[in-house]
Amino acid sequence: AEVEKEENTMAELKLTLDSLWTCVLRHDDDGDSTITEQEFNKFMTAKETAMIMKSVGVDLDGLVKVSSFVFDQHDGAMSKNEFLGTILDLRGNNKASVKDHVET
Repeated sequence: AEVEKEENTMAELKLTLDSLWTCVLRHDDDGDSTITEQEFNKFMTAKETAMIMKSVGVDLDGLVKVSSFVFDQHDGAMSKNEFLGTILDLRGNNKASVKDHVET
């Protein structure tokens, strides 16, 4: 029963992260399927973004504070896997596991 619960939780998280990436792509001004810091800043102003981020336990203020550093570490743009991995890492009390990164 515990394994099934964990699998359901992971499936829900994956769907939520897929929804988040769909929102990212709506703000992908240059159509390159990556997110730049400028695109991220616009993306963060959408109400839908805040709702999704909060649903996975992301500290929005913390994310905004470290965003310049994170984008610098990724040469100014992040792919889907890089961005979603970063989001997993920035969840409040939920530590991202290797499984989290493999699932995304």
